[in-house]
Amino acid sequence: MATSPQIAGPLPGSEPDLSGEPIAQSRSVALSDDGGNNFWINGKLFDMNKPTFKKPATLGTVEEWTLTNTSGHDHPFHLHIAPFQVLSVNGVAQHPADYMDTVSVPHAVNGAAGKVVIRIRFSDFTGIWMFHCHITGHEDNGMMGYVNVIAAGSSG
Repeated sequence: MATSPQIAGPLPGSEPDLSGEPIAQSRSVALSDDGGNNFWINGKLFDMNKPTFKKPATLGTVEEWTLTNTSGHDHPFHLHIAPFQVLSVNGVAQHPADYMDTVSVPHAVNGAAGKVVIRIRFSDFTGIWMFHCHITGHEDNGMMGYVNVIAAGSSG
């Protein structure tokens, strides 16, 4: 019986490890709810006319986002357009190959918010990049947002 070849390092075409990349900007994304039908990102219900962050992201840069969850249940955070690298979950480092487009942000325990740290490279195009809780009832009731991505040198 033939054995599989050993792989030394990432496969060609795999996503790069962003943990050592320079960070253009750090952002906080706070997921919360009122225990009923209102679900917020950074204390606000979704508004398509207002980006979640005043300052846009710049195409080609890497950002680090800290996702926190103060509610009593997990929220699967989903980003459209590109995968992100998960650096840590509740302070536990994750494998550098852990690229995802959705990550479960753990619920609060004894008043301590669940926390996930991710890094995103904004590549491919400028415009609106949507993110939301991947539980349909949560996103439909306000737990959505977006970041504007602009070209380098643009004022956005």
